[in-house]
Amino acid sequence: MEHLQRLHKLVLEEREAAKELDMDRLMRLLREKEELFPLLEESRELSPEERELARTVMWENRRNAYLFHSALNWTRENMALLQASSNPPVYGSGGNLEQTGQGNLLSGKV
Repeated sequence: MEHLQRLHKLVLEEREAAKELDMDRLMRLLREKEELFPLLEESRELSPEERELARTVMWENRRNAYLFHSALNWTRENMALLQASSNPPVYGSGGNLEQTGQGNLLSGKV
């Protein structure tokens, strides 16, 4: 029961660390979770309280996964938006259109 309680606490802390974008804390929590998993794999019958706590841990873990998935999609959409900005025309010294610019806001060029 104590391992499940600890895992529940870690999953809740993980969400808070993700919201705060605290990557060091997230990595530490991930290592702690990985250390707990072998202890939870013992094959034994769970009491009703342990089963309920296990369901809660699974639910909270799914909520975290949804948060991470949503954040990843949001980041991808923003990257696509920045990279797909319009390509400005580049004119030569004679005033003729020579090429189009990269239009990449993330190129580092001004």
